[in-house]
Amino acid sequence: MIGTAKEFQGLYYLIFPENFSTESVGPLSCINSISSNISVQDVWHHRLGHPSPWCYKVLQKSHCNIPPFINKPCDTCHLSKQKHLPFSTSTTVIESTFDLIHVDIWGPCATPSIQGHKYFLTIVDEKSKFSWLKLMKSKSETRHILVDFIAFIETQFHKVVKTIRSDNGVEFSMSSFYSSKDHPSNLVC
Repeated sequence: MIGTAKEFQGLYYLIFPENFSTESVGPLSCINSISSNISVQDVWHHRLGHPSPWCYKVLQKSHCNIPPFINKPCDTCHLSKQKHLPFSTSTTVIESTFDLIHVDIWGPCATPSIQGHKYFLTIVDEKSKFSWLKLMKSKSETRHILVDFIAFIETQFHKVVKTIRSDNGVEFSMSSFYSSKDHPSNLVC
């Protein structure tokens, strides 16, 4: 340890011990002395708080000692620019295909398809990760498509969809249909 830091008005000031000598650690860019395999660009990238390429170019115009920006992946940048923490690894164990399917609607698209589709319904099987994409002109088509999809699974694969996971959108509230399924576990949404 070469010193401690105290916070004052949002900045941290490094306080060196009385017997501190700059010769013992080299220049105050301590990151250079810690690891010699860090490039000058990386040092500046870390010092400036992982700025975006645009911010880096603006700073470079006003400070000539900042080296040219090299756009390469930085783990800290990826994590710090996320709005939410990553989801934890799922512990759900699915025994068979179609035991759990995920459904979600995306749209409206800014530019509809040639046939006028503005939305699409994605259906993903948890076990196989197989995905279906159903184009829709309006959200009101969701119920009909989902009912047809479940019938398709029952007739073509001889499987029963046990659980549907959604964002609880109004389009997916079909309690009479879910309760009409006559298998032992009924369909859960």
